[in-house]
Amino acid sequence: MVGGAYLIYLGIHGLRAQPRVVDDIVFATGAVKHRSNISALVIRRGFFCNVLNPKAPVYFVTLFTLVLSPDIPLWQLSVYGMWMMVLQMAWFSTVVMLLSLPVVNRRFQRSAHWVDRVLGGAMVILGINVILRRG
Repeated sequence: MVGGAYLIYLGIHGLRAQPRVVDDIVFATGAVKHRSNISALVIRRGFFCNVLNPKAPVYFVTLFTLVLSPDIPLWQLSVYGMWMMVLQMAWFSTVVMLLSLPVVNRRFQRSAHWVDRVLGGAMVILGINVILRRG
């Protein structure tokens, strides 16, 4: 129930997303500073922020309750867990590579609120589904 409520909470925030102001001057002039000296620190900080974030486990446990049954053997759960880690690594790596391209980043910034709204709606539906199945 708590996981479903949390998904609904996240979804409502996504549905309320507003357009962001995109600074075209930065993209046009290439005024983005490259900080190769601290890039490893930034990557490490981002990694630990994601690994230690309690939202990710709550999200996945909530989602797994929809698709996994309690009768699944431990080895199969382990395979699913490893597969999810591989998918997450591939997804975040792809997002970082794409969003590091100025033209892709600019387009994403202009339409990010629509992405947030669509995914917010999906989370609300998932949250309601979790609550109705477990309630």
